[in-house]
Amino acid sequence: MNRKILLRRLKEAVTSTSLPELPKWTPPLIVLPPGITPGLRNICRVIEARAKRVVITTISTPEVVNITEGEELPEASQEIRNITIEPKEYGVKQFVSDQVVEDWGEEQLKAIEESLIRAGIKKQDEVIINALTSNENITVIYAGGWSAEADLTNEDTFSWQLLLELKMMMLKRGYDLSSGEWALLLHPKQQMDLFKSMDKGFIRLAARGFGKLNHNRIEFPKIFNIRLIPMDALPTGSTSSGLTTYHAFLLKSLYSIVLAIPRNLRIQIERDVLKRGFHLVASMRVGAAVIDPNSVLRIVTT
Repeated sequence: MNRKILLRRLKEAVTSTSLPELPKWTPPLIVLPPGITPGLRNICRVIEARAKRVVITTISTPEVVNITEGEELPEASQEIRNITIEPKEYGVKQFVSDQVVEDWGEEQLKAIEESLIRAGIKKQDEVIINALTSNENITVIYAGGWSAEADLTNEDTFSWQLLLELKMMMLKRGYDLSSGEWALLLHPKQQMDLFKSMDKGFIRLAARGFGKLNHNRIEFPKIFNIRLIPMDALPTGSTSSGLTTYHAFLLKSLYSIVLAIPRNLRIQIERDVLKRGFHLVASMRVGAAVIDPNSVLRIVTT
């Protein structure tokens, strides 16, 4: 065989032959839940404003009195308050190298993005809870009729009788509880005690709806037309005997608390050439304040 023909055929054999592609296994990435994150934004009055501080003015409803013909009308007695909210910036950053993307696939970036969204919702809920916890004008109710948290016993748990008492208290304050706009933020332990205090037949009469998970929020059942929202991020305390106490909040949705948002939760992805990877940055600016402390009750149980 001609030498040139032999060399050409050897070259074609080398270049046309390749090793079989090795199977690629992409490990599943499971986003662990950060706890119960119901997303309390939907029970707040939301104000989106690009401002360093947000000022909200509230005015009370005046009382109409009996008047005598020919006499001058009395001056209305109204309370006007300015509520100032200074939103703070919150954020977190995650770096994902090119090697991770190459080994795991680009789909895993979506799972990381989902975890950042959940973290942002959890922080937003925390801001709202802190606004409720820090307000000193909210009435505190202790289960069992006690006047101090230290006096509570293991029998002073959350019950349907206590929930009815809270509802009657709000009715006496002049609030309408028939609209279904009321929400009860309570610890899962308190919710369990509430259900334990009701027999099955009574639950069917008092409850409406079932727990349902949507994209960014969770819908929970209503008891006595009050929406139940269990949260594990609510404040806790202790009694003088060392029992753990749990703090719940009864409030009117879209009326009791305001959430000011100069910047909604934003996920940004930036390429870092020198580090050969991507930075995923989640950030937001939010602040919260109680509008009407009289429409909120803080309930302490064991």
